[in-house]
Amino acid sequence: MRLKQSSTRVIRAVRAEAARCGYSGKDVAKALGRDPKYVYERFRFQKPFSTEDLNQVAEWLGITFNDLIKSAEFDAAMRKQDLSDSSLVA
Repeated sequence: MRLKQSSTRVIRAVRAEAARCGYSGKDVAKALGRDPKYVYERFRFQKPFSTEDLNQVAEWLGITFNDLIKSAEFDAAMRKQDLSDSSLVA
């Protein structure tokens, strides 16, 4: 299953915000009460996070759900600059 760009941007935001706090995928899985495989499938862009997962991750990281979305929007803006001539830009 190929994910939509919005889902991949949100996944990159979760990865980036977790990394900023010094957390790994295993840490994210533990915070969600999930098996690490669950998070790794998302970090490999195989499946999207649920909104409940995103709310839980944001709270665990000490940020808001909106902060995660802003991080994803920032990623989109940065990639748009890099890919401005590409058909990959939405």
